[in-house]
Amino acid sequence: MIAEDEATRIANPGPGARYELLAPIASGGMATVYVGRQFGAGGFQRIVAIKRMHPHIAESEELTAMFRDESRIASLIHHPNVVTVLDVYETAGEQLLVMDYVEGVSLGQLRKELRTKGIAFPPRIALRIMVEALRGLHAAHEQKDMDGVPLQVVHRDATPHNILLGADGCVKVTDFGIARAAERSAVTSAGQAKGKFAYMAPEQCAGGVMDRRVDVFAMGIVLWELLVGRPLFRGENDAIIISQITSGKYMRPIEALPQVPKRLDAIVMQALRPAPDERYATAAAFADALDAYAPELGGLASAEDVGRLVMLTCGERVQKRRHHVHEVIGGRRPTVAWGASPPRHGSGSGSAGFLSQPSGSLSTHHAPAGLDDPLEPLPNFRSRPSMGRLAIWIGGGMAAAVVVVGILAWVIPSPEAAPAAPPLASSTGSVPAAPQRVDVRIEADREIVELRVPEGDNVEIAGHTATFTAARGEQAVTLTVKFDDGSELSETVVPTANAVIKVRSASASVPSAKPEVVPKSTGATPPPPTGGKGPRFQDNPYE
Repeated sequence: MIAEDEATRIANPGPGARYELLAPIASGGMATVYVGRQFGAGGFQRIVAIKRMHPHIAESEELTAMFRDESRIASLIHHPNVVTVLDVYETAGEQLLVMDYVEGVSLGQLRKELRTKGIAFPPRIALRIMVEALRGLHAAHEQKDMDGVPLQVVHRDATPHNILLGADGCVKVTDFGIARAAERSAVTSAGQAKGKFAYMAPEQCAGGVMDRRVDVFAMGIVLWELLVGRPLFRGENDAIIISQITSGKYMRPIEALPQVPKRLDAIVMQALRPAPDERYATAAAFADALDAYAPELGGLASAEDVGRLVMLTCGERVQKRRHHVHEVIGGRRPTVAWGASPPRHGSGSGSAGFLSQPSGSLSTHHAPAGLDDPLEPLPNFRSRPSMGRLAIWIGGGMAAAVVVVGILAWVIPSPEAAPAAPPLASSTGSVPAAPQRVDVRIEADREIVELRVPEGDNVEIAGHTATFTAARGEQAVTLTVKFDDGSELSETVVPTANAVIKVRSASASVPSAKPEVVPKSTGATPPPPTGGKGPRFQDNPYE
């Protein structure tokens, strides 16, 4: 079957000989982005993101040149925080930009999910994302051509929708579709503003001379909004927004939210100076200022924290896309035909790694435990990290030399357990019924090879993660997880709400030392001496 498929692709002179469209991700004004598959000699295959220009765009020489500019500019930038362009392909009336596929969501989507649930964006994670994105932008600003001549790239659309967050915690800037470079072939008309008005600098709104400090201003707006939890500039139309920006008088983060530390407030406002000469001179300088401040919040969050927040908040979005792609590859769903017109999927900018669809239930209702207590209605700023939550270790009764697995006792509560506004009534006056099934997710620090759930279904295993669906109710569900070293762990879950279970390895033999102290606030009592085996309390290693 593989040999026949490969022979068919080789005989096909169109893009199908080299690429396959598996599923649409997002659509913008110029192109639609798909999850795709790249083929090569000897059975080579890999998953990629394919940006496919809309047919009507190809009729415009200026827009076609702009599309090619993005390809040329982005292909020169090689940095961990910039989406890599792998190929530019034009044939049979198709114009494609092939990029690394980022499995995750945009910062805009993540922020929207958190805001919808009334959850503040964790400050340490916000700083981590900002620093990484600024490093990527600085790499683009510093980019030179093949002859070593500076390209003077300006992104001009550094917005939350163009910052990708991977399930693995990566942060990447994408979509240089309207980037300005000194030698670009698609020259922007004088006085013509491009980009999203709510993230424009004053000189950009006026269509004046722009340089990299335009992107610094835009990123200042992004940080302001992450900290405060609402847009900085908003109005009924673009004219009102432009008027607010060009006025040069902006509300400080600390005025909108008194909990914002003064020093962090000052950093944001320096990026938002109306005069370019008064802002940070480079994106790197902005990132350095945040890096230097971060210890006052306990340091930047880790990449693992970013990935965990993505999956806990938008997990089902990622899982559904993954499942869809697997079904297409397995022949259970059709691929996207090359002759078909690209679908319009909302207002996405065409960035790799997103689905423009409502998120579902898996992990989207849970506040990520250990991540700056994001269930607080306002950002929880503090000068040092809080004490780690307690974790219960469940020994497997194995010998001292064998590694056992412990389940952390912070199965994350769903919003049913937290105060919430009453649901809106439907058009018939009835209240929507609660979901009849719940999703349980197991995340381990080692490879999961098997998950046995007699009372569950829809079991999926992907590396260190396994998920299953069970009927909502009070009846306990017993699950058994098997790991790549042969060890197993059994646990009982009562599926009253969506849950995430964290698992990590620990030595079955714990040397007895000083008695462990349980904080009084937990209400728990210290465990009896066990000789180093069995359940014990310990600081949460995932804090």
